[in-house]
Amino acid sequence: GSEMCIRDRDYQLTPLSVEQLPLQRARSAAFQNLEFAVEGIDCTPRLWLSASGGPLPDGGAVISLRDISQRKRWDILRLRQKLYDTVTQLPNRSLLMDRVGFTLTRVQQRHPQLMALLLIGCRPHSGTVTGATPLPDPILSVLGQRLTDSIRPEDMVARVGADTFALLLEKIATCSAAIDIAERLQASLSAPVSLADSTIILDVTVGIALGPLGYPQPEDWLQDAALAMAQAQQTAEQGWWVSEHSLQIKHDQRLQLEM
Repeated sequence: GSEMCIRDRDYQLTPLSVEQLPLQRARSAAFQNLEFAVEGIDCTPRLWLSASGGPLPDGGAVISLRDISQRKRWDILRLRQKLYDTVTQLPNRSLLMDRVGFTLTRVQQRHPQLMALLLIGCRPHSGTVTGATPLPDPILSVLGQRLTDSIRPEDMVARVGADTFALLLEKIATCSAAIDIAERLQASLSAPVSLADSTIILDVTVGIALGPLGYPQPEDWLQDAALAMAQAQQTAEQGWWVSEHSLQIKHDQRLQLEM
């Protein structure tokens, strides 16, 4: 009922093939400090081990195992504290930028799919009971859960500021699809949030930046979405705004459809 697995840099379990198992590897060549997990049937690592070994002259092999479970648990905890927001449990800005950077690198190797980066700002509506900035932790927790419940499995949502979230949409058909998602998120996040002694209503604005073409670095894409969100807060009655770069992409897309 168990399976030997090894983790990548984001600590996602990847099953080891037969050839990668410590005893099999030791028969062909010496190795040191191969770290892997023994996973239970519930897909939870039961034990972390470090293996070293090598072949014997008679054709056999020898391996030694060391229990490193405690150290790995601390490593995973420190990684989570570094890459996830402690209030909402969402990925933080650092992890989002890592994902966006990986996306930009990947699309250079093949024809890119239309994507969008949405920046979502949430502020207390004028006249509500609280005007606290930043938003209280209970409200942020509710917003984080609403966002998690609203996205597709392939999307990534992160908290990137005191009252700001980001959403990476990796596969969309058109600019209109990104706008539809922005409007659905606005409706979800704008719903009243009840605290112990008050009900809070938020003003939600969304900046939309289509990509990934035209953005050499992750920060460039996020900055474009931030400019669009600021424009939405100032002038857009509908609460969302599409970046100027995105409007050019939308224009090119329309020409392609006409052709």
